Amino acid sequence: MTKEKKHKHVSIDLITLMDLEIEAINEKTFFISLLEDSLAEETRDSDLVEMICDGYSIANKLLRELDLIINSNPILTPEEKETEQVILFPDDQKILEAIVMTRSVLRKEMRRKKNISFFLH
Repeated sequence: MTKEKKHKHVSIDLITLMDLEIEAINEKTFFISLLEDSLAEETRDSDLVEMICDGYSIANKLLRELDLIINSNPILTPEEKETEQVILFPDDQKILEAIVMTRSVLRKEMRRKKNISFFLH
C-alpha cells in the first residue's frame, strides 16, 4: 500500500497581490530616482549604487512573478471568503518567499548602512 502525498495549495487574496504590485512599481520608481541622484554626485558610493541596482532588480523580479501568478494561476471565490483568492502552487510560494525575504534583507541593510528608509514620511 503506497501513500500518496496530498499537495495542499495555498491561496492569497487577489487584492493583496495587486497591492504588492503597486508597492513594487513604487519601489522601481524610488530606486530609479535614487540611482539618478547617486550618479549625479561628484564622489560615487559604489556600495550604495550596488544596493540601488539590487533593489531595482528585486522589485522588477517581484513584478514579473506577480504578473505571471495573477495571469496564469486559478482564481476562485470560496464561500467562506469575501474576496477572490489566487491559488499559489508550491513553486510560486518558494519564489515569492525568496523574493520577499531578499527584499526585506536589502531594506534592513540600506537602513542600517546607508540610513535610507522605505517608509513614506
